[in-house]
Amino acid sequence: MAKLILRADDLGLSQGVNYGIERSVKEGLISAVGLMVNMPDAEHGFQLIKNDCNCIGLHVNICLGDSITPVDKIPSLIDPKTQQFYRSKKINKRNKDTVNLEECMLEVEAQVERFIEITGKFPDYIDVHAVMSKTLYLTVEHVAMRRKILLGIPALESEGQLLNGVYSLGMRTFNAKGLYKPKNYFNEHLEIIKQKEYSLAIFHPGYIDQPLIEQSSYTLIRPMETEFLCSFWLKNWIEKNNIEVVSVNELK
Repeated sequence: MAKLILRADDLGLSQGVNYGIERSVKEGLISAVGLMVNMPDAEHGFQLIKNDCNCIGLHVNICLGDSITPVDKIPSLIDPKTQQFYRSKKINKRNKDTVNLEECMLEVEAQVERFIEITGKFPDYIDVHAVMSKTLYLTVEHVAMRRKILLGIPALESEGQLLNGVYSLGMRTFNAKGLYKPKNYFNEHLEIIKQKEYSLAIFHPGYIDQPLIEQSSYTLIRPMETEFLCSFWLKNWIEKNNIEVVSVNELK
């Protein structure tokens, strides 16, 4: 039987996002959730799902909000105008990777410690939010190995294939409103899911509130994915195609 991990990213980004993720866990099929521990609503989000989701990972964030590490110790990550992280749009447009390895290591380690403070346990996995930086990926990979945390980002040398034999499904094609057709997305990937022992599909459920509008380009997509993840269609599609929804914890 093919096994599918349905992951929700960005817990803690805002209370609206938290409530959408809560619903996608309690009423839908989400089996793993990534927590952004540096955001003000991180603990709020964890409290909403802690009794219903047994697989919560660290969604490393170096592009939104305040750092956990003092800003004077990580200048390559901090916008001097805002004293917060550089936004991902600015980082990803740079001609070269300006993320400093030692500074990045300080912040990723600090986020692991904050995760433990909030949840009382180590992350079930670790991955990254939005930033396309080889230095960041290498840092997270190093921390994952040192801390014995499951790595949840694609191996650098193999696009689509995650460590531990998990295949990450392809990117969506968005329309002018930033939306896509999730039924088509699943049907287009059905054969891949059946061929692989484990596959991973990543979603961003949530509801729109002012903090989300101010911090993310993913807006309309979040309530749409929330409804879809709780839909009869998806539950029936999973059962009809003999697919088992599992969490990252099965890989340990």
